Amino acid sequence: MNFIKELIFRFNYKKMLKKDKLISKQYSNNKFENIGIIFPFPEVKTKDIHKFIKDINIEFSSKKLIGYVDKNRNKKSQVDENVFYNSDFDYRCKTNSDMVLDFMNTDFDLFINFTKNNILIKSLVLSINASFRVGWHYNADCIYDFMVMNKDAYSYDLFMNEVLKYLNKVQFSLTDEK
Repeated sequence: MNFIKELIFRFNYKKMLKKDKLISKQYSNNKFENIGIIFPFPEVKTKDIHKFIKDINIEFSSKKLIGYVDKNRNKKSQVDENVFYNSDFDYRCKTNSDMVLDFMNTDFDLFINFTKNNILIKSLVLSINASFRVGWHYNADCIYDFMVMNKDAYSYDLFMNEVLKYLNKVQFSLTDEK
């Protein structure tokens, strides 16, 4: 991502935080019915995400997965309908990608971001309407309801294990409230 584009993303991101755009919707019926996941492609494979969803032990009525490639799309890039690139966004953090727009316009009960700290992704997370957001711990930005912190490096296996452990506890406590 070029320097000017990143500066504009940072400005828009801070503006979104000031507007308090991060308002999670309320749990409608005390259970997670749909899930949205952004994952780093090709570092994490789609089959691993499907296994992760299965391991959550929740029957989701709908699942939306999109992969993110942290570089610009070039002519040689293989076109994948479930993957987006930095170049799919303009300088105002807006996109014309139908796949990303569809993802952004979906209300999720559970949203999980597997990607690393990136201003584009953080801006995207702020624009997603979800009851419960899960992601990596980033500095002082509280853009998630649940954050996994790893001091050493980004370990996707550790992230998946921690999220599974706590999501199963949260889901169990939600079903106990009924």
